[in-house]
Amino acid sequence: MSLRIKAVVDKFVEELKEALNADIQDRIMKDREMQSYIQEREREVAEREAAWKDDLSCREVHKISQANVNTEIIFNCQMGRGRTTTGMVIATLVYLNRIGASAFQEELLKIYTTWRS
Repeated sequence: MSLRIKAVVDKFVEELKEALNADIQDRIMKDREMQSYIQEREREVAEREAAWKDDLSCREVHKISQANVNTEIIFNCQMGRGRTTTGMVIATLVYLNRIGASAFQEELLKIYTTWRS
């Protein structure tokens, strides 16, 4: 390999290392910033390959009811079994009930009391 090509390759490798290092540092900072942003978090885990259990729904209703009405809530289902949708529907009904915009307040109460028993 000629000296000129070697110099170009060496420079490319050095710039690539710097770029990768900068990317790693940027990701570390983003993780730190995210951790400082997330002041309080709750995690509920549904069993793998299974639908939501009643007690999980009751815990979710209770936690969402106790949270600040402006709290951001994130749902994620890694298995793609519809649990994200279930969680979002429950959270939406609780939210609408809390702000008084739901026509389903009595129905939600019936569902909640059914789960509790």
